[in-house]
Amino acid sequence: EKGSKESKKGSEESKSTSDFFFDNLGKMFLAAMASAILALIRSSMATTNQTNARIEIEETAAIDPLEIDDLRTANSPDFNAELFRCVMETVRQTFPSGHATYEDFALVVRNEIKKSKGES
Repeated sequence: EKGSKESKKGSEESKSTSDFFFDNLGKMFLAAMASAILALIRSSMATTNQTNARIEIEETAAIDPLEIDDLRTANSPDFNAELFRCVMETVRQTFPSGHATYEDFALVVRNEIKKSKGES
């Protein structure tokens, strides 16, 4: 008798556990679908924000961000943060209006880099 009571109790516990999942299967499915939809919405909003930030940077920057990245990788590791600050200060002083031709800009940047390396 004692063994049969324990087996009944064990089967009731497992039955109640499985009943919980079967009883709430629709709610779990809806929660999973809602999570997937929210993840897609969040991803879409992040992409939109990233695109808007890139457009704003492209409109306000003196040169294209891709050109900045090309300059950085072409001169790395010599083109560090301190040299960048020096170049930007020289560019600001040379072109106070914020406008320059590419040739003039490249010449100023090249001269500043040469000056930092001790070349003439």
